[in-house]
Amino acid sequence: MKRIKYFPVLLFFFILIIIYVTPAFAQGSPVWSPQQRIPGYESNTWPPILIADQNRTVYAFSYQWLNKSAGNAVRAIVYNRLVRGQGWTPPVDIILSPLKNDARLLDAFLDQNGIVHIIFWGGDNTGANIYYSNAPVTEAGNANIWLSPILVAENAQDPENGAFYAEEQNNVDILFAGRSQGNGLFSTSSKDGGVTWSKPILVSYTHNSDNLISGLKIFKSTTGLIHVIWNEITIGGQGRGIYYSGKKIGDIKWSDPVRLAEAESGYGTNTPAIIEYHGAVLAFYNLGGIIWQRTYDSEKDWTSPVQMFTRHVGVNGSLSLVVDGNDELHMFFGQRITGSPDIHGMWHSIFNGAGWSGPEAVVSGPQVTDQEGDKAFDPFEARAVVSQGNVLLVTWRSDPGLMGNGVWYSEKVLDAPELPLAMPGTVLPTKQLNHYPTGSPLNLVPTPRPGSETAMDTPDSLTNSSESNIPTNALLIAIVPVFLLISMVIILSFQAHHKRN
Repeated sequence: MKRIKYFPVLLFFFILIIIYVTPAFAQGSPVWSPQQRIPGYESNTWPPILIADQNRTVYAFSYQWLNKSAGNAVRAIVYNRLVRGQGWTPPVDIILSPLKNDARLLDAFLDQNGIVHIIFWGGDNTGANIYYSNAPVTEAGNANIWLSPILVAENAQDPENGAFYAEEQNNVDILFAGRSQGNGLFSTSSKDGGVTWSKPILVSYTHNSDNLISGLKIFKSTTGLIHVIWNEITIGGQGRGIYYSGKKIGDIKWSDPVRLAEAESGYGTNTPAIIEYHGAVLAFYNLGGIIWQRTYDSEKDWTSPVQMFTRHVGVNGSLSLVVDGNDELHMFFGQRITGSPDIHGMWHSIFNGAGWSGPEAVVSGPQVTDQEGDKAFDPFEARAVVSQGNVLLVTWRSDPGLMGNGVWYSEKVLDAPELPLAMPGTVLPTKQLNHYPTGSPLNLVPTPRPGSETAMDTPDSLTNSSESNIPTNALLIAIVPVFLLISMVIILSFQAHHKRN
């Protein structure tokens, strides 16, 4: 009976443990599904452009070679889709190039009327054009439904680069890398839903006449601004500069390009990406690691470059940015962690308002090199989308430059509200993202202009979270109960000691 006097103390600590541990496990991060290969894609197919509707369906558009064994190979635009709970449909070819035998998809989007629009590069290295087509997304697998490809612009650059957006109903704009007046970035528009196109106008020549445009990305914000970022490369593929330009919806002229980064030698700059989030424009690129900058005035006052993840190195294809139903910004990228052996992977990080969470692996492991088959492992070229507001889907390819290893994917269900279901192919209006007030809570540091001798120091206000200093939930879950138990033992021992005295 004497032991009963300690029961309230034991009960108190037991309740504390339950209160702490239960929510932690209830809110623990869901796991990524095991990686799987998307069925039907040829081994060297690039990851698809992904479009999610409001009916738990993701539409995928890519391009791959057909009839290779027959000796008369052609590369076609292909389509398939992923339906929640039903898996992937087989890819089908939907469009061939009107010029030569090579069609390379550049961009795709789904409008509010359920029409999917695509642009593609058609031709070869001796001559290529930009083409446009569209179809109801519910009939996207029927090649006979697609609009016969319409010529948008001639003298497209090889390698291909292009992206587009809809300003408003029936108003579509395209930016593309061209060479009709010298190597540069050009813009063209349609006011009748893609039937006719304006004469291309120059946005920017390359700063070296022999250089090319690469890694072109566009983001249309909910604030009425269009943002574009690109990389300038040598004919050997070495990056020499990252550039930004923007304009208001309805304007014809783009702002004068701002050079965010430059490199005079080596592999240099690569894989730019851009998004407007909470009133700030966030720009990303690789230069010895993933670098990010931001501004609230896109033509000036960019923050100094900040390297995001110090342990992760290398450049492995494009970065992908998506926003979920909780208004959280996610980034996906392929990189490696140096070690013995190096660990390669597809990684995921979440923006916390001032920096980025330590990367979690969607999939990771030692690199596997395969020069003859399709067993290689080295994830690159991230392409992601949010489905129904609460499911992250990311795709990638392994084995860059070797024999190819197909396109792979993984999913993760988020603790976020699912958007309401709508008719197949329907896209609900994008919600307005929250804005910080004018005069942001962050200290903006102007980017050193080209030729400036100012060091690229990391501003204290923008020091991002690193992989090494973010404790995981699992570690916290383990430490706190142990601390409580140790405290309980100490208190009981103390009471027992005083009782003996």
